[in-house]
Formats: sequence, structure tokens, C-alpha cells
Amino acid sequence: MAVWIHRKIAVALVGYEPVSDQVLVVRLNAKPRNITLIQVYGPMTAATDEEMERFYQDLSQTVKQVRKTDMLLIMGDFSAKVGRREPPTMSSAAGLYGLGETNEAGEQLEDFCLEHEMALANTMFKQHPKRLYTWTSPDGNTRNQTDYISIAQRWKTSLMNCRTYP
Repeated sequence: MAVWIHRKIAVALVGYEPVSDQVLVVRLNAKPRNITLIQVYGPMTAATDEEMERFYQDLSQTVKQVRKTDMLLIMGDFSAKVGRREPPTMSSAAGLYGLGETNEAGEQLEDFCLEHEMALANTMFKQHPKRLYTWTSPDGNTRNQTDYISIAQRWKTSLMNCRTYP
């Protein structure tokens, strides 16, 4: 697992910590707040309940250690589908513009986001349909959105746009 940082931004790197083979924390010196990025690679949909639980426990523990003053972003391949919402509800971490229908892993991701007061930023902004999917099946017939960028609820009004790339 890795996070690519442009060389002009590399000078702002405060530190990084590989929490597990699925969770990596990167902290950047920024103004007005430092930024903590948590890069994840979630368990595949065929993973056992124990693997999913361990992943979310590691991620939860990592989020709890982030300084409250930092802007928190969690991003990566969650192997989850949160789907489209119409209209959004107060109990949803997802915006209107997801792709497809929510699966069980998507429900777990939403529960995690709600528990930690996070919003799935790349579902909050309307994008061209070809900009939504981040995974294509080997036969090319199925396309899903499995990668997400979440931001702490308190910072979501700072966003002007957010999207992932296939």
C-alpha cells in the first residue's frame, strides 16, 4: 500500500505510519489545519466476517488517534457499494450521487462513517457517469464504484468537488 505525494508537497510530510497491510496513515503540515490522510485497502467482498471486523477495528482505532484539530480524510478501495440515494436522509453518510445499489459492505462502510462523523465526499457531487465507476469486471460488462474518499463532517463544507478515478 502506498500514497503518492507530489514532490512539491513532500516537504509538508510530517510523518507516516503503516498500521497494518490494509491501513496507512500520512500526516501533512498544512494551513489552517494539518491534514491526516488514512489510505485503506478494504477486504474483498468474499472476506470472512472476522476479516471485515478486524479491518474496521484497525481503522476505527486509527481514526480515534487522529488529532481533533487535523482535517481528516480516509480514502481507498473499500470493496463496497453505497449506491444512489434519493433523497438523502440524515442517517446517511452518502450523498445523492453514488453508483448502483448498496451491498452489505456498503452498509458497513456507511455505519463506520456515521459512527465517526464522516461523509463520503465523492458521492456528494454530480459527475459524468463514466467518472463514477472505479472497478470494471474482467469481461468488461460490470462496473462498480468501490473506491471512496471520506471527510470529517465538520470539514465537508470546505469541499468544492471530489471524485475518484478508475
